[in-house]
Amino acid sequence: MGRALTLLVSGRTFALLMMGATLGPLALALLHRNTDGLPQTCAGTAIQLLTLVAAPHVLATACLLFDRQDLAGISRPGVTIYAVPAALMAANYAILLAAPLWTVLIYMLIYVHFSMWHFGRQNLGVMAFAARIGKGRAMDAFERRTVMAGVLAGVLGGYHMFAPTLMLDVAAWPLDVTPIDPVFSRLWYGGALIFAVLVPVTAFHVVRHRDRYDGLSLALYLGCVFFFVPAYLSDHPLFLLVSWSIAHGVQYLVFVAYHAAGKTHGRLGLSALVPAGIFIACLAGGVVLWRLTRTVQATGDATTIRVLVATTTALTLAHYWIDAFLWKFGTPERRAWLARSYRFLAPPPRAAKLYPVAGD
Repeated sequence: MGRALTLLVSGRTFALLMMGATLGPLALALLHRNTDGLPQTCAGTAIQLLTLVAAPHVLATACLLFDRQDLAGISRPGVTIYAVPAALMAANYAILLAAPLWTVLIYMLIYVHFSMWHFGRQNLGVMAFAARIGKGRAMDAFERRTVMAGVLAGVLGGYHMFAPTLMLDVAAWPLDVTPIDPVFSRLWYGGALIFAVLVPVTAFHVVRHRDRYDGLSLALYLGCVFFFVPAYLSDHPLFLLVSWSIAHGVQYLVFVAYHAAGKTHGRLGLSALVPAGIFIACLAGGVVLWRLTRTVQATGDATTIRVLVATTTALTLAHYWIDAFLWKFGTPERRAWLARSYRFLAPPPRAAKLYPVAGD
């Protein structure tokens, strides 16, 4: 690699990009809400551009399925990575397109809360990388527990964030959440209590162990623990949903983009561009599909809306499942894959100390 590319794919640059992905959307939301004129316009434009790629990050998973080496160490990939996701997608279509509304309601309650679990657990991977890059150490048990406490708070707040539509189009699925709202709406208070405890506990830990962090790893640790806090401080859409959902999508794109860059190692000529080309093509396909779905939701008929929304939710469900296996490193083959894809993580961390990026 040339010197410029070496710097671009370095661990420090990765950490800087990940900090921007984690905290940048919240900073833009605050800027947009608390300024006017040019700063507000620029922040709004940046939010729109990031939104363009945030949800379509789901399809970027596909770029990890073209090379069999990316599946090394995964048991029975034909079943795990292909057959089961296909079955889940088929079930998703069946429920959303043919099942009665009460079944759709139950399904989407499960889907929403599992989505929050998925969104939050990616921060374990962010923190694992940050600790390794910043101080050459593994994420410790306290960090893992506090990040997971923040994830649990996010799960408890999931209904509040997505009700009453639960991620669906109300014109196509007129769900009635009245019977469940008195119970599920109160889960938010459990999440608020968790964050109320996490603030002093995390602050005490950081002060006591300040030498374990550099500036970037500290910022990322706090960003991971309090990832869902914006949704507890405001019901404005920018904070309730947009800021952290954009952060999740862009975090994932940083992970996958660095994987694509890592695959250029040892390649010559145009072949070195193939991994980046596949990544860009998958992301572009996601952008087109999600933009089409959004456009149809504004102008299309109910049947078309149902088909397209069922497609995006099916792909998202498959993404959740596949990532739960791609980003686990319990075998030597998966650890070797990690070392090849993210060369700045040297020496490679032990499986017991590295936690999943996106799955569970």
